[in-house]
Amino acid sequence: MVTGTTDEYYYVLDSANQQLYYNKLGKAASFFPSALIIKVNNSETRTDVKLNQVTEIKCGTLTVHGKTDEYYYVFNNVGQQLNYNKLEKPLAFLPGTYSVKVNITETKVDVAAEQLSELQTGTIMVKGSTDEYYYVFDATGKQLNYQKLNSALSFFPGSYQIKVNNSVIGGDVLAGEDHVYETGSFIVKGSSSTYYYVFDKTGIQLNYNALNKPLAFFPAEYTVKLNDNTRAATVTKGKETEVKF
Repeated sequence: MVTGTTDEYYYVLDSANQQLYYNKLGKAASFFPSALIIKVNNSETRTDVKLNQVTEIKCGTLTVHGKTDEYYYVFNNVGQQLNYNKLEKPLAFLPGTYSVKVNITETKVDVAAEQLSELQTGTIMVKGSTDEYYYVFDATGKQLNYQKLNSALSFFPGSYQIKVNNSVIGGDVLAGEDHVYETGSFIVKGSSSTYYYVFDKTGIQLNYNALNKPLAFFPAEYTVKLNDNTRAATVTKGKETEVKF
C-alpha cells in the first residue's frame, strides 16, 4: 500500500527494474514475497513484501507557491529531473531531500512522510510603455530568464540583476512579495530612415533604434547620438523623453 494526498500513481518494479504494476495512491496491491522497487514521480525506495503482512509506504507532498502561470521542477540528489508541475499544484514524493527549480533559481527541500513541504517564490515585474523585454540574471551574471515588459516572473528569494536594453539595476526577491521596477523611454523623431544610438554615462553603447521608435531604459542619465551629433538626456520612470536634435 502506497499512500499520499495527491491524485497520482505509484509504480512497482522488480529488482531488475521491470515494471510489474501501477495504481493510484491509496490503492493496495498483492504480491508474492519478494524484493520490490516503489516509484512515485520517479522518486524511489526499495521494500520487501513479506508473507501475510501489509507493507505501507507513505509519501509526502511538495507544493511551490507563486503568483505567475509558471512551473517548478524537482530533481534528485544526482541532478536527475523527477517531475514538474505548475506553481500552486502539489506533487507527491517518497521521503528524501530534493532540489527544486523555478526559472533556474534553486533551493533544497526535505520531504517527509505524511507531511506537506511548502516553498514560496516572489515575483519580479518590469513596467514600460514599449513592446520590449527585460532579462533577469543571478549574482554571477548567469541569465535566468526573460519576459515582456509588464509581465511577471517568479523566482526563489535572492538578489538579482535586471536588464532592459542593457541598462541595469539590482533587485532583491522576498518570499511572497511582488517587486515592480519601472522604466522610462527615449524617442528621436524624424522623417528619414536614420538610426539613433544610446550610450551610458561611461560611453558604452546600450542599444539603437530607428527614428520614431522608442527604447526603454531604467531611470538614469544617458547620451543619445544621431549621425555625428550627441545630446545628454535623462530617462524618468513612467515617461517618454523626446530627444531633439
